Amino acid sequence: MEGRKHFPDHANVSFKVAQSFLNDEICSLIKNDMVAHLIKPSQFEDFMNIENYKILLITALCEIHSNAVMFGGIESTSFKIKYKKLNRLGKNIVKKIEE
Repeated sequence: MEGRKHFPDHANVSFKVAQSFLNDEICSLIKNDMVAHLIKPSQFEDFMNIENYKILLITALCEIHSNAVMFGGIESTSFKIKYKKLNRLGKNIVKKIEE
């Protein structure tokens, strides 16, 4: 993919490296880093079964903001799609928590 940097399977690779020197909780966060980006909002209950899912959702929002330039800026269609998906995931989670 020309002009874009990618690190395939980076969450699992980072997880394997981290296991040798970080605690299990942090390793779990690293391993599940991409789940919020990849899961369908309709699968939000599966996401909620991951330990520290709230931290993962906040981290995912931070990641898209910190990488916004790579997507074309916060006004780009690419950023808006990513944000909308995470926002929908978050809304589904809040609704479930409030039940």
